[in-house]
Amino acid sequence: MKKLVLHYINLPFLLGALSIPSYALEAMDDSELSSTTGEGIGVIVDNLSIHSEDKGTPGDFEIVLDLSDTPNQDQFIFSELRIHKTGTVSGTAESGGNFGTVDNPVFLGDLRAAEVFTGNANDITDSTVSVTSVMRSEFPGANLTQLDRSTKRQKANLAGYLEAAANFEADLAQVSDKFTAHVRFDDLIGGTSNNFRAVIDIEGFRFYGTYSDIFATAGHGVSIAGATGVYIDELTISTALPTVASNQAAVDNNDYVTTPVDSRLTFSGIDIYTTLGTYDQPLTLDNVKDEAGNNQLQIEISPLPASVGIAPKSNIFVKSIYFGEQYNSELRTGLRDGAISGSTNPEDYHYAFQPDVGNTLEIRGMEVQHLRITTMDI
Repeated sequence: MKKLVLHYINLPFLLGALSIPSYALEAMDDSELSSTTGEGIGVIVDNLSIHSEDKGTPGDFEIVLDLSDTPNQDQFIFSELRIHKTGTVSGTAESGGNFGTVDNPVFLGDLRAAEVFTGNANDITDSTVSVTSVMRSEFPGANLTQLDRSTKRQKANLAGYLEAAANFEADLAQVSDKFTAHVRFDDLIGGTSNNFRAVIDIEGFRFYGTYSDIFATAGHGVSIAGATGVYIDELTISTALPTVASNQAAVDNNDYVTTPVDSRLTFSGIDIYTTLGTYDQPLTLDNVKDEAGNNQLQIEISPLPASVGIAPKSNIFVKSIYFGEQYNSELRTGLRDGAISGSTNPEDYHYAFQPDVGNTLEIRGMEVQHLRITTMDI
């Protein structure tokens, strides 16, 4: 028996020319063989790293979307894609991280039987289901569930919450390294003017509870039931490009983000879990015709059956938000107990949007009753 190991992925540009990842078949040891069941395809990604250079430099890549019939006039540009192991330098030999284990691989193509709702969604007494085959795919840690990070729980039993959070972190560490990502978006209007720019840096992210089941629904084409869970240490959105001064500041402060501090909005401690359809209420991809008879793509989360009543919940927690730098003196709200007034130590103060216990932002219990998105010609 052999296992597939991806050693390195280099992405200097995309959709124009993709480099081919090196791979090898390595012999599995006895413990690995004993845990192999034979269903589907399990992939363990070793030393995963994607790297492109900065926009406009050798080794860069761009995806350009023309927003009008006139080429090179109104465009949306996606560039500077980098993903690497947190704590390393993108593009270096040691920047690859491990994604998945034998017990928790990237899993594709397992065929399973499932009961899918096929009744009348408007009839509260109709809970009719039909058995169909679904194709399951999973990310490592798909069996992990979201931790209750609510402010209410933390204030009720902080010690218990911290222990649970540490256990959750340890479970994630067993299936995947932390990864860091960088991407840039530009919106160019009029051929030359730069109307919008966003540089996004994501530090320390890992997936959990992420899976999808693909199946067919009568009259609706391809259907998907699944969920996505991700925990992120910090996400920074910047509107300005790095400068000589900001690059040097990043080196001095051991900061991954190199954009100027005053252009940043940073969210820390982000935990997002969202359902993307269920067997009762799948997400469907279908072709429909508009009034002129043109084919359009329709993405729909089906109406929630009345007999089900309550859809699975999705939750978002954000620990704190930094406007520019973390210890922004303009956002001080008070002096910490025991600290001396006029202290020059920034940690002696409280700051807005940075609670000592709990979260700055909580969106809990989101449900989708019905969602339909149909493309159209503009």
